[in-house]
Amino acid sequence: MKSTGALDERTLATLQGALGETSSQAVVVAVDRLFLSISNTCASHGMNTFRIFQGSCRLTADAIVYFVRALCAVSKEELNQPAAPRMFLLGKLVEVAFYNMGRIRLEWRRVWEVVGEHFNMAGCNASEVVAHYSVDALRQLAIKFLERGELPNFRFQKDFLRPFEVIMARNRSVQTRELVVACCSNLVEAHAPRIKSGWQNLFSVWTLAAGDVQKDIVEAAFLASSRVVLYQFKEDFASVLDAFQEALKCLAEFACNTNHPDMNMEAIRLIRSCGEYVSINQERIVEAPWEESWSVSGDQRIWLRGWFPIFFELSCIINRCKLDVRTRSLTVMFEIMKNHGNEFRSEWWRDLFNIVFRIFDHAKLDEHRADVSSRYIIIFGH
Repeated sequence: MKSTGALDERTLATLQGALGETSSQAVVVAVDRLFLSISNTCASHGMNTFRIFQGSCRLTADAIVYFVRALCAVSKEELNQPAAPRMFLLGKLVEVAFYNMGRIRLEWRRVWEVVGEHFNMAGCNASEVVAHYSVDALRQLAIKFLERGELPNFRFQKDFLRPFEVIMARNRSVQTRELVVACCSNLVEAHAPRIKSGWQNLFSVWTLAAGDVQKDIVEAAFLASSRVVLYQFKEDFASVLDAFQEALKCLAEFACNTNHPDMNMEAIRLIRSCGEYVSINQERIVEAPWEESWSVSGDQRIWLRGWFPIFFELSCIINRCKLDVRTRSLTVMFEIMKNHGNEFRSEWWRDLFNIVFRIFDHAKLDEHRADVSSRYIIIFGH
């Protein structure tokens, strides 16, 4: 190979040797000296560039972190070019993530802390082309990652899928938010049985979508989340238990979206169905792993992880929404009490009464005088 100015045969040999030795210090020096040159001339050295990124799977745990940090730094410069952002290194970053997905989980977590943060930035780029590329790349990586499944008591899916949540919250582009919702729906359709801790991120995305002003985004998110509640909750409640509270919060947000009255009532109906899921899955709730299990008795977990979130979200709907939605929520709350109250322990009733009394607190009526008459209609029925 002849010299190419910025990157000659000698420098390529130096870097390839560093990768072959998998020495942390050698890689640090090689990347530090040559990375900018590689990024500027990689188009004319496709084969060697491919070997550089593919060979990253042989780097040590510390070396791969340094490597992806350098890669992200140069990629950031490419993406921040105002005239014409380049995505070449962003694509190579996807390749590096793919090649290193086979590392042990603790090593992979360190890599993804760097890569995931870069995707957070790229997914919120002002250029829709860059943002869409980033979201789609995340989707492809997520599909590969979910294929590996998740071991009990681990939360790697939650870390991996967090960029979807960040992009949904920060990016104001309608098309990008639509793409995020579509990607999340695609992940559920393709790998629902393999999703564990990742359910929390998915419901967080749908919660953000529930308050959106764009009809298509709201409807797509509601369709995806309602399917999970109707089918996944029924078939494998244990897998979504950690996300149960987030799911109820999501449904409450749909119930409070004033632009979709039919959706409001359907969301409340789904919350009522969650009461049935709790009732028939009490043993699973008791047996499921829980970080606070050392200080909470088995039966108390049923209340804290099951019944209490249901009543709490219904009370939030009653305090926030318009009259017909509040009335329906109050009706559902009393239906659940009537149908399942015989399953409640005495201390649970005390907590429940505190929730109910706050709804009927007359002091709140004085604080919101504009809504006095409608609240009295709910409370007294006239």
